Amino acid sequence: MSEQLISPKKYELVEDDFIESSNRKLFRIRALIDFGRAKIGELGGYIEKEENLSQLGYAWVSDSAQVFDNACVSDNAWVLDSAQVYGDAQVFGIASISGNAQVYGTAEVYEDAKVSDSAQVFGDAVVFECAKISGNAIVSGEIWLSGDTHLSGSAMVSSHRDFVTFGGDDLRTLVTVCRTQTGIELTHKGFCGTPESFLELITQQYGDSRTTQQYRVGIEYALNRLQDDDSLKEVAT
Repeated sequence: MSEQLISPKKYELVEDDFIESSNRKLFRIRALIDFGRAKIGELGGYIEKEENLSQLGYAWVSDSAQVFDNACVSDNAWVLDSAQVYGDAQVFGIASISGNAQVYGTAEVYEDAKVSDSAQVFGDAVVFECAKISGNAIVSGEIWLSGDTHLSGSAMVSSHRDFVTFGGDDLRTLVTVCRTQTGIELTHKGFCGTPESFLELITQQYGDSRTTQQYRVGIEYALNRLQDDDSLKEVAT
């Protein structure tokens, strides 16, 4: 007999506690056993049907989060706050979708990836490993984001031509330079802003050091890849 058949259900739909969303009736869920982030009797978020949230693993939908259509959350993934997962989207591994983020279409978010704030991931986009999508970033199209890639602010990425990442040597975490609706934006650790502002900050911190030069060369490379506009390249000279 399979594990799925002998394992007890970890949650149930509360049929008299529901909301209407996108012309769908979504039911609040209630934990039937202690597992992962949920305790027995604890109320979670809203799903349309059991196919939206696996009965196996520690996957959970909490707060006022919503999962509906043919979307599925499984393994140890977590959808929380006011996030939405719908369409044919898949969220699994130990991924998390939080804030007001939306994952939809045929997008996949898995492993330790995180989508937060008001970010959107849709189309055929795939976000995995330790990639983070935050702020008002929009990721769409047939694109794979992995590693330590971090898109934030107003990033708008629909192909691999829309962003460049670099690191190595003294740069222990990736720098991401990407297109937005209005220009070019750089994200690195807690910084999100223009490449010019970032270089000013790094120069103040490190002076004319090897680390500063590494950042400068990387940004120049990224800008050359992203944009032929000479005015954008000037920040790295």
